[in-house]
Amino acid sequence: MLAGVYESNHILDERILEAIKQWQMPEAVRNLGPQKLALTLQEYRTYWKKAREDMACYPSELSFSTMKAGAWDEQIARLDWVMTKLPLELGFSPRRWKCCLDIMLFKKSGLTDLSSLRTIALFPVDCNFAFKHVGRAMLTIADQTKSLALEQYGSRKKHQAIDLAVNKALTFDTLHQTKRAGAICSNDTKSCYDLIGHKQVALSMQRVGVPKNIVNCLFTTLQEAVHRVRTGFGDSEAHYWGAVWLMPIHGIGQGNGAGPAIWAVVSTPILNALREQGFGCEIVRLLSSHYTKFVGYAFVDNTDIIQAALSNNASSAMKQLQEAVDAWKFSLKVTCSALVPEKIVWWLVSFLCNGNSWQDCPGDLFVNNIMDQQKKVE
Repeated sequence: MLAGVYESNHILDERILEAIKQWQMPEAVRNLGPQKLALTLQEYRTYWKKAREDMACYPSELSFSTMKAGAWDEQIARLDWVMTKLPLELGFSPRRWKCCLDIMLFKKSGLTDLSSLRTIALFPVDCNFAFKHVGRAMLTIADQTKSLALEQYGSRKKHQAIDLAVNKALTFDTLHQTKRAGAICSNDTKSCYDLIGHKQVALSMQRVGVPKNIVNCLFTTLQEAVHRVRTGFGDSEAHYWGAVWLMPIHGIGQGNGAGPAIWAVVSTPILNALREQGFGCEIVRLLSSHYTKFVGYAFVDNTDIIQAALSNNASSAMKQLQEAVDAWKFSLKVTCSALVPEKIVWWLVSFLCNGNSWQDCPGDLFVNNIMDQQKKVE
């Protein structure tokens, strides 16, 4: 939990201070008191009895088949359960958990360039199960206390991509009916799981009630993991690992069972920061006359930033969108993430007529890439 006063020996940008405020623990979470996120034997056995055996994990004596078979025996299941939950409860990482195998998969069939491959990290099977449990329990608390941004649809129960698409269409229907100018920027976060900073993740997890011992277990595993690489000639004998570096490897690894839940709690403060700064779209509900304000729609790291002018002023909407995208980019930078200009598309919606035809509203949108170079979005 963060204190109410922020001090530093460095001169900080006011936007950084505004972003930091969003990491304070919500009152609803504080009222719950300390959480343990305990793993019960029943939950453990239920999961493994339903697990698929064809799932990949770090190659060792333990596999999905081994864990699933053991779940049907009372004594074996109890032993495996205790060995899985002890690191979480005591806040340490077993040496056997600090292993990781990097596998590079095609993003698109036939494209073998390194930039066109996706690196998946395979953790030991029981280690990744423990991470999955943490992710599920963390989101349960966050949903219970309404601590997640309403704009985030990804990784959550009772939220689907089709709901996001329908709500986005309804948003533009509303703008059309009220003849309000609007603009939207659909963007993709650069390797969000691989670039995210550990301090930011730790704060975000504790913001929704995750105890420090679980945070210690997670990041000790990630920072001290020994990574090997799977190649066409087999798994490499050479390896790299964070314990020998002055600065530990950040990122949580694609393939981490807690990854989707972690991004949900990390994206919430930066979405909240945009809303607090006044960006977004405000709509009046016809039946209740209540205002609904949101800054866009997010499904994991794919985010649509929406700006709606109060009138049919396209120039105003365009200016607001540029400011909103700049603020979004800055907030992502606070979490060590960045945008990919090549994957960004945007639209400007206006309802000005020139005789019998709609009037074009030209404009340009600029976004900084991971090297902080400004690029024009084509």
